[in-house]
Amino acid sequence: MSDSLKDVAVFVVSLMDEFHRFSVAGEKEVLVKFAKQATRKMCTDLDTIHFVATYLNPPSKDLHELQLRYDRHQIPIDIVNDAQKLLDDLGKSFEEMRYQAPPQSQPPARHLTFLQRTLGGSSAPKSSSLHQEQQQYERDTRSMPASKFWPLAKSSYPILHEIAQKVHAIQASEADVERSFSIIKNLYTPNRQSLDLKMLEKLMILKEKDRFDTGET
Repeated sequence: MSDSLKDVAVFVVSLMDEFHRFSVAGEKEVLVKFAKQATRKMCTDLDTIHFVATYLNPPSKDLHELQLRYDRHQIPIDIVNDAQKLLDDLGKSFEEMRYQAPPQSQPPARHLTFLQRTLGGSSAPKSSSLHQEQQQYERDTRSMPASKFWPLAKSSYPILHEIAQKVHAIQASEADVERSFSIIKNLYTPNRQSLDLKMLEKLMILKEKDRFDTGET
């Protein structure tokens, strides 16, 4: 399973699909029963941010299809509406941050142009609204991984791009954190305790880059 938040919701419902198939086939009934119960709890414990991350991953952006899969297992989660509410909140926050001029740079009200007054102090027109971006994004036929899609789509979906950057930076597990501690332990040995933090950070980056280049997990 990936450490990325965007893969969790699809992964756990795929497990439910598999366990359901086993139970229908009558295979290992007791084991399958307990596995289904554990996986069902995982499904119900998912936070809305998991579904937003799933939506912002082009190959899995159809939340209606995901909702149907959860409904088949009678998991009471309103994926589509809950995800949209959170997206609206995030979009509003990002738009406010983007178009709110710093207090020290705001000119006196009498010096504002009509356009600046209309746009709340911003001298540039606002980008397309979140819902407009969503409509275009959902019609976008590019089905590539989020890591490749969003750098290319930044200018087309500025608000969604900003949300995707933040959401996809969230780790689904503590594996990466634990791995980082292990790397630090190997770098910051008793005979290297004179290393300053900046040098330690650079060594960490080199180690992570080496791990990424070699495909280690």
